[in-house]
Amino acid sequence: MDRQFIQGSMDSLVGQVDNLPLNNSLHELELAYQQAISYARDLNEEIIERRRVEAALAHRAAQLALINDIGSKIAAVLELDRLLERAACLVQETFDYHHVALFLVDGQVARLKAVAGSYTSYFPPDHCQHLSQGMIGWVITQGEKIIANDVSLEPRYISLIAEHTITQAELCVPIKVGDQTLGALDLQSPHLGSFNESDIMVVETVANQIAVAIENARLYQAVQLELAERKQAELALQQAYAELEQRVEERTAALRRSEERYQDLFDNAHDLIQSVTAAGRLAYVNRSWLETLEYSAAEVSDLYFEAVVHPGQLTLWRDIFQQIKEGQHFVNQRLVFTTKTGRKLVVEGSFNPYFENGRFAGCRGILRDITEREQAENALRENELKYRTLIQQSNDAIYLTCEGKFEMVNRRFEKLFNVTQKDMIGAPDFIFANLVAPQSRPLVKELVSRAAQGQTLRPHYEFTTLNKSGDEIDLELTVSYLAYRGGLATQGIIRDITERKRVEAEKRQAYQQVQQYAVELAEKVKEEQRQREIATILAEVVASVSLTFSPGELLDHILNKLQQLIPYDSATIFLIKDDYLIIEAARGFEVDVISHRYALAEDVLFQEMLTQKSYILIGDTHTDHRYQARPGSEKIRGWIGAPLLVAQQIIGYLAVDRHLPHTFAEADANLVQAFAHQVAQAIYNARLFAELKETQAQLIQGERLAALGQMAATVAHELRNPLMAIQMGVEYLLRGVSETDPRRQGAALMQTSMDRINRIVEDILYVVRAPQPILAPGFLQTVIEAEVSHWQLLLTTKKIACHLEFAANLPPLLLDADQMARVFSNLISNSVDVLPPGSEISIGVTLVGQNQVVTFTDNGPGMPLEHLSRIFEPFFTTKTRGTGLGLYIIKQIIEYHGGNITVWSEAGAGTKVTISLPLPGDE
Repeated sequence: MDRQFIQGSMDSLVGQVDNLPLNNSLHELELAYQQAISYARDLNEEIIERRRVEAALAHRAAQLALINDIGSKIAAVLELDRLLERAACLVQETFDYHHVALFLVDGQVARLKAVAGSYTSYFPPDHCQHLSQGMIGWVITQGEKIIANDVSLEPRYISLIAEHTITQAELCVPIKVGDQTLGALDLQSPHLGSFNESDIMVVETVANQIAVAIENARLYQAVQLELAERKQAELALQQAYAELEQRVEERTAALRRSEERYQDLFDNAHDLIQSVTAAGRLAYVNRSWLETLEYSAAEVSDLYFEAVVHPGQLTLWRDIFQQIKEGQHFVNQRLVFTTKTGRKLVVEGSFNPYFENGRFAGCRGILRDITEREQAENALRENELKYRTLIQQSNDAIYLTCEGKFEMVNRRFEKLFNVTQKDMIGAPDFIFANLVAPQSRPLVKELVSRAAQGQTLRPHYEFTTLNKSGDEIDLELTVSYLAYRGGLATQGIIRDITERKRVEAEKRQAYQQVQQYAVELAEKVKEEQRQREIATILAEVVASVSLTFSPGELLDHILNKLQQLIPYDSATIFLIKDDYLIIEAARGFEVDVISHRYALAEDVLFQEMLTQKSYILIGDTHTDHRYQARPGSEKIRGWIGAPLLVAQQIIGYLAVDRHLPHTFAEADANLVQAFAHQVAQAIYNARLFAELKETQAQLIQGERLAALGQMAATVAHELRNPLMAIQMGVEYLLRGVSETDPRRQGAALMQTSMDRINRIVEDILYVVRAPQPILAPGFLQTVIEAEVSHWQLLLTTKKIACHLEFAANLPPLLLDADQMARVFSNLISNSVDVLPPGSEISIGVTLVGQNQVVTFTDNGPGMPLEHLSRIFEPFFTTKTRGTGLGLYIIKQIIEYHGGNITVWSEAGAGTKVTISLPLPGDE
């Protein structure tokens, strides 16, 4: 087409040249040539422009075809999330954009629903951004597009993935349906100037198609939801219809039962229930109606209601019945009936019409016999008249107020306060407080104010008024409340108590005199009782020595008795031991102070008691420099200390404390001192008794050991010589017997038994002889290792492990190696006897201060607490064999070496023996 256009134009130009006259000048020919050249140039530009337009139209046609393709593809998707994902992918694949994102509005945020392109992996699921942020937020809130062919120049541009983005240009258009913005379609490119008007038109068209598709998807979802709801509703309706049919059947049955119940209820009701037809005939009456009006059921069947209405109220009833026919309801209507016997009956109740097919069918009534109530009301009115007469004739002033205003006063009130009812009843300016004496006006004003506010007053008050002569009159007001005019009124009775007050004053004065005498007498009786209690308690303390001679029990008993004698917050008994005061008993302290010790020379108060041999009373410990605070004494303010004297020798002192200052008197101190004398004697007697018991025990022990000595000589002679012969015989028999011969096992058993017998004999002889140790420098760990080596064969046989742990660089001790070996031999023997296979023995030696401490532990069965206290007694044993001398000998050896031994054990938890031996001194 371009070629035909050019050919036509050239032919036209040549035609113009041919038509020039031949005689024209060369100049005109040149001019025509130039025009031809210019025309050719313009023609070329027009051809280029036409080609550009045709290319643009072709591009536009291609875009429209693509748009139509996208529209047809997304229109086929009706599920919203799949639709959006499909639309994003189609736009990205069709137009080859770097990044395509679809956002939908969700409240105050734009939520990313679909993304395609290079940035897909950088966006987390359910990504959203606030509508106030970025180009997307602006497009959604304003409903207009934004073209940023250079995002660095666009202030609204923000990058959601700044560390990954290469975006240079961005186009964001709204997705709208009508005036409502549903979201935004966002396109991004890594090249500047990537979007032209054609791209914008295409993107807007695609956005419109997406909006229509979204709306269609939502409508589809709504239709599907509605269809599902309709189907569900139909099912529910069918179910409800079935349930309704069932409920109708149940309700019909229930109504039948209800009708029967109500029929029974009506028949047995105490009220009079009746039904009257439109013609005025009685259609139904219950049993109570028949009994009250004295009719039978047969008599009522042909009875008109007017027959039971009292003749004097027939006109009233006919008027009422006419109004009932017109649909009027009557409540609490009073009527008078006449019974069959002619008795007058007053009733009250309701009458209600009922209609059938819109026509009046009759009325029903529920009535109550109020004959007795009316009689009571009449009697009440008569009583009220009597009450008013009684009030007016009363010698007491009586008034009645309601809502702060006087409703009634009697004659005595008028006379007493010199007023009249006219002055008070209904008078707005009347002020009752002005009638009383000045000193009582605040009280009366408060009572009037509280009564006006409806507050409840106390039943009795007293106040003073003035008579005509100006003299004061004492009055008593009694307040009560009663129902009045639908509310609550206050009734007051005012009585002149001037004479009674005078008599009461005289009686009060006489009573005070008698009371004072009684107080003085009670004080004397109380003091006498106190002295008797003191004597009784002191006697009990003296007698307690004969009841118990345990020092701990005795001292606790003493402090308990002291609490009965003189109340205290805390108390302490100090006893002298060597150069120290030791707390042997205490009560009332928040911390444990038992066994605390204090130097005699440093206790200022004790030194003063030692000199004076009398009590010390301190009113306030915070102001007395002699008092020395000790642990647990922070709260002590009042203090009494009384020396414990035995034959003028102080064995300690008794301290009694209070947490408040100046709470003790001299009488209390004298009482504590008297008590302390008895305490001292009791403690002295208890000590004597303890010494006596110890001496008796030593004598018994000595006798037992003496008998043991006699037995030991016999045992040594009768057992050792045969044992020696048996041992020599065994050794002779084993000559020439190989190591694998079974006879050697029997011989080894015989040897073990002889060793056990020999140890028993040696233990008995050791106890009898009690040899003193021959001390020489030696290493304790060496003795232990040697003894464990001696027992190793038996330990291995019984599968018992023995662990040794010695501290480094242990110094030597002064010890008797043989006796110390006996200690560990007995300990190992005791453990081996009770430990099962697989058990363990641990022996450790450490250096603690100036002592070497040995810990011997096993994981055996242990022993109960009641056995633990007796393990060091000679001959005490819980084993089926043995002498019970092992631990006794161990303790004796350790004490001979200047050490001490303790044992801890618990049933099922093993045993731990701790031995402490002193290091050698400088000497």
